[in-house]
Amino acid sequence: MPAPTTAARHRARSWGAGLAAGALAAGLAFAAPPALAASGGGPAAAAPAAASGAVATTAERSTKLRSTRFAFRANGYGTSVEGGALPVESSRTAVSSIGCTNLLGKDNSNTVADADVPGLLQVGAVDSTTQTKRVKGRTTSIGKHKVADVAIGVPGLLTLGISAVNTVAKAWHGPDGYDSRARTSLGRLTLGLPGGLEQSLPLPSPEQPVTVPGLLRIQLGRTIEKSNQTQARSYATGLEVKIIPTGTVVKISRSAAKIEEGERGGIFNGAGAPVQVSLLGDLIKVGQAVVQRMPCLGTGGERLEEAAATVDLAGAIRIEGAQGTTRTTQNRGKNKAKAVATATVGRVDLGGGTLVIDAIRSKATAVRTGKKVRRSSDGTTVGSISFNGQSFALPDLDGIEIPGLAKIETDVRTRTPYGMRVVALRISLLEGTEIDSVVDIGLAKVKIRPF
Repeated sequence: MPAPTTAARHRARSWGAGLAAGALAAGLAFAAPPALAASGGGPAAAAPAAASGAVATTAERSTKLRSTRFAFRANGYGTSVEGGALPVESSRTAVSSIGCTNLLGKDNSNTVADADVPGLLQVGAVDSTTQTKRVKGRTTSIGKHKVADVAIGVPGLLTLGISAVNTVAKAWHGPDGYDSRARTSLGRLTLGLPGGLEQSLPLPSPEQPVTVPGLLRIQLGRTIEKSNQTQARSYATGLEVKIIPTGTVVKISRSAAKIEEGERGGIFNGAGAPVQVSLLGDLIKVGQAVVQRMPCLGTGGERLEEAAATVDLAGAIRIEGAQGTTRTTQNRGKNKAKAVATATVGRVDLGGGTLVIDAIRSKATAVRTGKKVRRSSDGTTVGSISFNGQSFALPDLDGIEIPGLAKIETDVRTRTPYGMRVVALRISLLEGTEIDSVVDIGLAKVKIRPF
């Protein structure tokens, strides 16, 4: 991309502050929602701000790792909030994950002492563990999550108290082939009423949820156990609480595990996501709109696609013509594999027409031959950008910084082990401050890890 001229940089700076302010307004529409309020005598959940008061400890325990012929995955979290005023997903606490790997002996943990989502919920201690290990002669993938207590609602008005929500998901291969197991357990439910009164609630059963008419629906989460001749997977969510007036759903204690036959070509990882917004120093990620994720063992030459005509992220960012794709090929005889991920957007509108970007496309490609990996972002483009109806050339904007407000970057490439990450257009708002927020438009990433 040619360097911007001095005159062009001056023009860009002259309207840059306004551009940043418009984009910042879009970002803060997510970060500073109204507090939970009473609605018709019950709680009305709004989009939460960043989790606060969290004290987290993350660890990857040192264990001798050993390659296997299997591909493992395990992940989960303590709590998540979805729907209602939220655009896609937000505020997952104590996330623990083992990505697609063939290594036995992985042992990751994440412990959070406490975390609050202001105006919506308070979360006590959460312990998350993901592992790949040998258990009683079985090669096993494990996800375990324990949530000590959660409070949902408005203190002084109505508070749902939940204690001891635990889930375990296991998937393994042993002498009898593939199999899996998912288990959940729940301690106690209470309803806090005005005046300090507390009422015990019955525990839900698989067939019978517990409801507070017009306000809350409490049900056991799904459990899945599946296996066949080439793989096994399991999934468990401890509890799902729906706040009826807003449609907001809080999921508590989620664990998942998977094991499957591997391929010599490699283990794949990647995704195409048209838009991702990170708020408040990465504490909240929202708007991974229409994300298409790459399967662990690839797509077998098939092009996988996820698309939507229009996506509206809380009224702050409107996306038209969003599409994410992934495709992989491999030649086991030549020990060669290729992975491609793309993210395209017809139009992105930030701040109700303040900033409009058209024809965005990011493309990330990785080709692995033996132990060598070639990376490329060829095919990454941005068509046009306008601010308050005035068009500007992208070369004039790349690298522009507005002190204290924003930084604009195009074709942002990050080299990663065995792959790369590409962002077609990045707008960083108030970088390095307490309101550190980033809007990535056109995100594509790929990775091919050898067996």
